[in-house]
Amino acid sequence: MTGKPCYRLIFPILIIGLFFMGCTSGTITSSPTITQSPTSILNILIPTETPWSTVQPATPSITASPLPEESIIPATSSPQNQLLQLTFVSDRHSGYYGVYAIDVNCLETDEPCLGEPQLLFEWEDWISAIDWSPDGKRIAFVSGLYGGKLFIADWNGENAIQITSTCGAADSPQWSPSGDQIVFIYAAGRPGCEVLEPYQIQVYDLKTGHMTPSLSDAYDPSRINWLPGGELAYIAKKSETDWTEMINVAEPDGTLIKQLPTNATDYSYILGLAFSPDGQQVAFVGEIHPLTGRTTVDIYVSNLEGSDSINLTNGSGINLAPDWSPFGEWIAFESDRSGDYEVYLIKPDGSGSLQITHDPASDTNPAWRTKP
Repeated sequence: MTGKPCYRLIFPILIIGLFFMGCTSGTITSSPTITQSPTSILNILIPTETPWSTVQPATPSITASPLPEESIIPATSSPQNQLLQLTFVSDRHSGYYGVYAIDVNCLETDEPCLGEPQLLFEWEDWISAIDWSPDGKRIAFVSGLYGGKLFIADWNGENAIQITSTCGAADSPQWSPSGDQIVFIYAAGRPGCEVLEPYQIQVYDLKTGHMTPSLSDAYDPSRINWLPGGELAYIAKKSETDWTEMINVAEPDGTLIKQLPTNATDYSYILGLAFSPDGQQVAFVGEIHPLTGRTTVDIYVSNLEGSDSINLTNGSGINLAPDWSPFGEWIAFESDRSGDYEVYLIKPDGSGSLQITHDPASDTNPAWRTKP
């Protein structure tokens, strides 16, 4: 008898195999395997000291050569989203401070698809703030526990350029929507580095390599954000006599558009801010010192009228550094609610809180990155 054709057996096997294929989503395990990318820091350029005045650093050269290819394996992508990463700073590897990245997709769902933490690069000093260029190819970061210095580098830490004076103190770098400028908070150092000048808002131009003051009316600014329409939003005290901190929205020429929130006097300090991608909402950190009871440091969301603030974190630990996802579905932040600082996600209405990192080291300064 003639045997049956073998393809009749192959088809069922293929169907069974396809059944078990699919997108895997879930949370990060407590001891993830770290895939290390290039970690060497090359060609660090340090500007000449210019005490008592604005630093004029060397013209950057990081655009002179092609950027190296990334070796990170992405999580399964979602057709609705670009390939995104949630990056953060940690000292979890070899005693150095490093910038790590987790591939994140499926942001339109209640449980995003998450990859494993990957080491992008190591740094030999404390990193206290990071922000990515719009194309995701470069990073601006502040290094140094006391009096941090502003650096710009490729995505893997190479071709790093020191922008500010060694005697100065920088904070809160933010790339412009066009990617050709960086705004940040800066206090220049006086001779000998004993005293710092008052904090100012500065803009660094990548095309000219020059740093110039901006928004000179801001009194003691502490954080700044570049809005999608080109406006600047910054935290500053009202005046020398009124230390109430406000979120100020201003045109690039300094024209004040609005101040918020309307209940600013309820907060002892406002410690951080991040605007939604459409610029219609702001997430901010409000610290409250009550006359009796426990101090709280929570993340709030307010509309642009400064009213109807929603408390997202409700006194669960110290909550800092909000950063809105590029499509507005989630807000990333850091919190010590588990005993050490970890990275979390929460929806803008306060629902769906997720712990993203689980590690004995401190995982801080979350920042979204669009992967090239």
